[in-house]
Order: sequence, then structure tokens, then C-alpha cells
Amino acid sequence: MISCGPLERRDNGDPLWTKRGLAERAYTVPDRFRVEARTTAGEVAEIAHLVDGKLNSANGPVKVMVSTLGWSSLSVEGTDLHDPQSDAAFVPALRKYLDASIPGEEVSAELNSRSFGRLLAKNLDELIQEDPARSVT
Repeated sequence: MISCGPLERRDNGDPLWTKRGLAERAYTVPDRFRVEARTTAGEVAEIAHLVDGKLNSANGPVKVMVSTLGWSSLSVEGTDLHDPQSDAAFVPALRKYLDASIPGEEVSAELNSRSFGRLLAKNLDELIQEDPARSVT
């Protein structure tokens, strides 16, 4: 999502709104101070490229876990920003530049779900076991 609120910015022709065509996109207004606009598939791919740069330069063990059923409470099925086609652009773009030695897993769960959280905790524990000197206290 792109945080672009409040709506007065749209109404006043703010460059973020006009250059990115945010008024023509799906967006939601959680409150009078915030507007969240949906990212396009192209923007999702750009984000993936930034993420793989961070992952490729990590010092220590890394594993990628990607939620496939929504990346926030605002983008899960039944919400205004639900767009599985745009979300689906992330993994192929990430794989394009991600070091092949970095393991990854796509998980059929919502990002904020307990099942995804438990899986993340389990994987974090495994990474710590691989490199105890990097454990989090």
C-alpha cells in the first residue's frame, strides 16, 4: 500500500496523488488522517527488487517467508485493497535477483494470522540455532 492521506491531499492536487494516479486506484480511508492506496503489480515488483537487495547483503542466515493470502488486514479477501494479481507479482520479481542459496517459502496464510506468526517464530528459532551468536535477546 501507499500511505497517501489525508484526503485533502487528493483534493488539493498533491503530486503524490496526481503523478501516481492514486484517485483512480482502489483505496481505503481508515480515519480522517490516513488514506491507503493499493500498489500496482509493477510497484510490487519494484518493492521485491529492493527487498532482495537487502536479503542478498544480509550478514548471517536468511530465509524468506511470503504470505500469499494478504500482507495486511487491509488487503485480505473481502477488503477494499484485496488484489491477489498484484500480490502475485512479488515472488517472481524477488526470485529474479535473489541469491539462489537463500531459501524461501510461500505460505497460504494471511500475514497477520496466528498460523503465519507461529511459522515465522519456528523459522526464526531454526535460524538462531544455525547461528547462535546472532540470537536475539
